Amino acid sequence: MIEKITTKIKNKIDSFSNLKNNFRLKYKNTIDAVLDPGFVLVSGLGLTYKCAELIANTIPSLSQYQQNMLFAGITTTAMIALYNGKKIFSLIKKPINSLHEEAKTKQQNKIIPKKTTYIKTLIGTTLIATIFSFNTKSLEHNISEYIMDNNIDKQIAVVVENLETTIEDRKEKQEERRCKQKKEKSEKTFEKDIDRNVCLLLGNQYNKKRIMKHFSNLSQYEDIIINAAEKTDLKKNYLLSVYASESGGELRAKSKAKAVGPAQFMIPTAIDLGLEVNDFIDERYHPKSLEKGAVYLNKLKRNFGNELLASIAYNWGYGRTKKLIKKHGTNWNDIKDELPTETKNYVIRIFSRKEILDNMQQYEFTYNQKPLFSQKIGNSNNHVVKQGENIYQIRKNYGMTIDSLKELNPEIRDYAKIRPNMKIRVVNGKM
Repeated sequence: MIEKITTKIKNKIDSFSNLKNNFRLKYKNTIDAVLDPGFVLVSGLGLTYKCAELIANTIPSLSQYQQNMLFAGITTTAMIALYNGKKIFSLIKKPINSLHEEAKTKQQNKIIPKKTTYIKTLIGTTLIATIFSFNTKSLEHNISEYIMDNNIDKQIAVVVENLETTIEDRKEKQEERRCKQKKEKSEKTFEKDIDRNVCLLLGNQYNKKRIMKHFSNLSQYEDIIINAAEKTDLKKNYLLSVYASESGGELRAKSKAKAVGPAQFMIPTAIDLGLEVNDFIDERYHPKSLEKGAVYLNKLKRNFGNELLASIAYNWGYGRTKKLIKKHGTNWNDIKDELPTETKNYVIRIFSRKEILDNMQQYEFTYNQKPLFSQKIGNSNNHVVKQGENIYQIRKNYGMTIDSLKELNPEIRDYAKIRPNMKIRVVNGKM
């Protein structure tokens, strides 16, 4: 009889224990998955609310200046919090997610929660109740006195000023770093474009012979170009590269846009730079235009800051280049896709040739040096054209070929149209 009663009681206890375990297994983990992170979040919100309530109750007892300083401190703190929002959010999110995932894992793995989970729930509920029931009014007077006695307002002002300076310094450094990285990236991209074109120029025999011929043509005017470089902020190799790209060193070169001569000037630009252009004489064809080209390029460099932008303006025009820089800046990466294909290729041609000239030994590059134009001029005399004379009579009288006569007088626009009293250079000799 007693054994039956004992067994019955034991079965009741076991069934109750199983019921309790089933409850803990099925429901407690589900509840904990919500409650545990909820306690952390609500506790944080409660503390924030009570701090705000405390500040709100304290403010009326402070002077206007102290209130302003307090607001400045709160605003600065808020700004820092917003500035580092992702970091703060991740710090809050991490424990909440951890608690949620822990309870979820237990539920999935059918792990019965320990009895201590009830204690956690009790502690969490008590903590939240304590926070929200806390009376901040009892601290108002003490805080006000403490602020006034210890000059907290002045300390806050110093802290705010230091924080603002720190934030500004950080922003400035970040901007400097960003600009530096952008510039380095742009420079690397520009260098890659140049290196690629150098390979195309020197890797192909036809291209290599062509640029050798261009520099050989320009070697006749090298003293003029060196003199122009010395008078400006430009390098000799840069000027040689510009003129090689513009005309290949040909004095009578003409473009589709009607720019002519070794420096490829349009008539208005040539006249502005002091070159003579009329029905009989066009000094754009004369090597002196190379000096004027250097003057113009130097002016563009001073306006835009470097040789790259000066080259763009020389080809594309001053006004369009100025608008481009205003809209897209000065980095090659930002502007190259905004340029016409012709101008972009023109710039790459110039600096590829300059790279070759700067490193001739490395690239095993040479070109033939022709007699200087200035020496030929030095060995010539002026002949004043007489009434009824033509170019063929003059060349016959001096025993010259037409080509040699043209070579000494490149500025004559049309050799079939010469006028009386015009001075023509001829070789030393007798009529």
